Amino acid sequence: MKILLLLAISILSVLITSHLSILLKKKLNFEDKVLASALTPLIILPVAYLLRNYADFNQLLALSYGASFVGMTSSLRLPNKYLILSSILLVGIFQFSLSFNLGGELGFMAFLSVGTTYLLMLIFSRIQNRTSI
Repeated sequence: MKILLLLAISILSVLITSHLSILLKKKLNFEDKVLASALTPLIILPVAYLLRNYADFNQLLALSYGASFVGMTSSLRLPNKYLILSSILLVGIFQFSLSFNLGGELGFMAFLSVGTTYLLMLIFSRIQNRTSI
């Protein structure tokens, strides 16, 4: 149950950040991914509070903040379906690294998940291009 909540919070946070930055660009005529990333945990806060009996409240907020970094990725670099894959990878990395408590850990985990997803996307597109010839 806990892992499903973490996956849901991660995917939701990634999509909120991505779509919020697009909305800011359309409505306010500027794209501010940092503002979208900062607002995402505030939007997730009431949801995390309601789910505090099922998962650790601090973990949910930390994961939301880390996933908002993933959501800052350009849609030209990773389309939404790959952002979702990246957010799933982030949950796995997040679960593994909870005991380290390193500074900058959330940003580094987001970097690892986006970088891994991008490399997988490149590998699969090359394999697909070779098989279609």
